[in-house]
Amino acid sequence: MNLPCDEIVDTDVVIVGAESTGTTAAKVCSTDPNIRIAILTKGPEVGKVGATMLAHEPLSSCVIDSKSAHEVIGLKQGDLRDGPDAFLEDIVMAGDYMSDQRLAQIVVTEAPKVAKEITDWGFEWNYDVVDRSPGHRFPRDYYGKRGWGPQYLRLMASLIRDKPNVAFHTETMALDLVVSEGRLAGVTAVDMKTGAFVLFRCRAVILAAGGAQNVYPHVTTGRELTGDAYAAAFRAGAELMDMEFVKFNMAIVWPEGAANDPFALLQTFRHTSRWYNRLGQRFMEKWDPVNMERNTEVGKIAVATEILEGRGGKHGIYYSIRHLPKNLIDYQKEWSRLRGWVDASTHYDYSPYVEMMKDGVALEVTLACHYNEGGIRIDEKCATSIPGVFAAGETSAGVDGGRRIAGMALTTAFVQGFVAAEESLDYLTKASRQEVDPRRLEAVRQVWYAPAKNDAGVSPVEVRKRIQDVAQKYAWVVRNRQGLQTALEEVTRIRGDLDKMCLQTKGLNYNLEFIESLQVRNILDCLEMTATSALVREESRGVHYRSDFPMMNNDSWMKNVVLSRGENGRIIVNKIPVVSTKLALPNGVKKFGEYITRIDGFKGQ
Repeated sequence: MNLPCDEIVDTDVVIVGAESTGTTAAKVCSTDPNIRIAILTKGPEVGKVGATMLAHEPLSSCVIDSKSAHEVIGLKQGDLRDGPDAFLEDIVMAGDYMSDQRLAQIVVTEAPKVAKEITDWGFEWNYDVVDRSPGHRFPRDYYGKRGWGPQYLRLMASLIRDKPNVAFHTETMALDLVVSEGRLAGVTAVDMKTGAFVLFRCRAVILAAGGAQNVYPHVTTGRELTGDAYAAAFRAGAELMDMEFVKFNMAIVWPEGAANDPFALLQTFRHTSRWYNRLGQRFMEKWDPVNMERNTEVGKIAVATEILEGRGGKHGIYYSIRHLPKNLIDYQKEWSRLRGWVDASTHYDYSPYVEMMKDGVALEVTLACHYNEGGIRIDEKCATSIPGVFAAGETSAGVDGGRRIAGMALTTAFVQGFVAAEESLDYLTKASRQEVDPRRLEAVRQVWYAPAKNDAGVSPVEVRKRIQDVAQKYAWVVRNRQGLQTALEEVTRIRGDLDKMCLQTKGLNYNLEFIESLQVRNILDCLEMTATSALVREESRGVHYRSDFPMMNNDSWMKNVVLSRGENGRIIVNKIPVVSTKLALPNGVKKFGEYITRIDGFKGQ
């Protein structure tokens, strides 16, 4: 059968994404020498794109209940009251009870076992430290001997690079899932080096491509996280869930050098900084006069409101330490994690910016997209509603509920990477290969390559800017009905321009404009799903805040919002009861942020 593609790769399982989740899955799958594995990554090699490479000390760790971590791996014991049950309670409570408790229980239970496995693979821990981060009642943050993310990726790359049954396809972007007779038949992709249209014929795929941060203009990750897996799964017929829950973090945006790591200086002065709007007002006085800038949950809403209502500066709000004595600041560099103002992992020197702040210059800070709590809906085996399609890590939904607590990203990544791989291997023992319809493949190809054929039209770069502008104005941290409806109207207008995109340069090898034309289709789909879910959820919960529904309504909204694709691409919305297996779901109307505040204020007996 002649298929309309430039290259065909026959394999058994395709793994989309080569960071913590994808490389874990590849390592597990590679234990079966009869299974052929193709790993797709947009980067030139493992660890060059995505979020895991940014997970370095002093700010990044994984979380395991300290009782199990001590007993199974020998890591430092935390609070004696900690344990698997307490860990599960914190995940569910911090997520405002939106978590699928089956999935959260699996992560809690399997985390120590998988952590022991990766220790045996060669991962080196810091056995002397255990920390407590926001969202946890007890210390359970564990670090690597060196930067967690970079160390893990180097280890995983070394373990799978020379496996004869593993093939790396670098600088390759997955486009669509090919489904035949209701089952996976393959994955289409573009080789970004040449522009070639590639078909990976396979029986299973593990989607591990991270989130859709670049729906928004400011991100804490790279430009390549454009919701490729979400959009491909949605177009293929999979269900997505909890897309309204998008986590934003305070991030430095000016000066550029101080934002080398957008969190380093913010974390250093998080207990002592003061925030001002462009009128010189310390605006947290009206939002929380008791806790002031220490209330980060309310603080994010306050910062967004100041900016949206026109009281921000050129780049954001002003973050100042001018009020602190200079010798106090100087002493802090001796005991804070940013010792000598130098990052221990990247060796980046922040001292020029600290000196600038000491002299009274404020940093400018905004809210940058950090993580997607929602994603592709999966079951306990990381299987989606399409046979042969699995999703794991940030690409999946269910564990985090309405809010991901610190450290869970890495833990969920390696646990679900492990689970998805084992289940895909089991699936492959009974899955037959499906035929690919050449007519459908040609139709898909025509859509993706249309910008290269158009002689005039709209720039993909301008389309991306329009999408991000709409997201920032109408579907950002503070939302309301009118804004979300406007966002969806704008999505419809922008969608009409997708087929009008054109490229200034027609050659497709390393053509960044062509790659942008592929990515904007995905981020537009993700914006539509986010705005649709946010409009449906008429309450404030987790990291979803509605200014027109500022309370958390447990009586009406103990439900997950599930999206699927109907005829003509129309989004079908279903509201399903939250899965509760161990912890009783609350009732009543509560103040936004009540449960996370209760955890962070926990003192115990």
